[in-house]
Amino acid sequence: MMRYHNSLTCNLVLPLVAALAAPGLAADDPEGNAFFQAKIRPVLIEHCYACHSSQANPPKAGFRVDTRSGLRRGGNSGSAIEPGRPDDSLLIRVLEHTSEIAMMPPDRRLPDAVLDDFRAWIERGAPDPRPDDPPR
Repeated sequence: MMRYHNSLTCNLVLPLVAALAAPGLAADDPEGNAFFQAKIRPVLIEHCYACHSSQANPPKAGFRVDTRSGLRRGGNSGSAIEPGRPDDSLLIRVLEHTSEIAMMPPDRRLPDAVLDDFRAWIERGAPDPRPDDPPR
């Protein structure tokens, strides 16, 4: 019986623990955090903050990109980022102007090099050293 219990623990519990820990791993990625700060955050500030941050009251579509948790959580349309899976991330479809929900920025599509940066960032797990939303 003990052997079965150990097997059950290894087969069910350990993968669950690993899955829950995975989002935190991206926060402990110094190289990924530097990539975010250099390539992703400036684009968010320039093209997104005016409508999707604490500067906008309320943020459009309930989506904030000025905190780690806001960017991950998404807005009224659901989760924006699926860490490690850019093709499943709504943010990518919106930025690439292939979403039926929205196209951002609305006035023009960002250059392919910028979109490639967002894809690479999400593929890496979307590391983001910024703090989460402040408690309410």
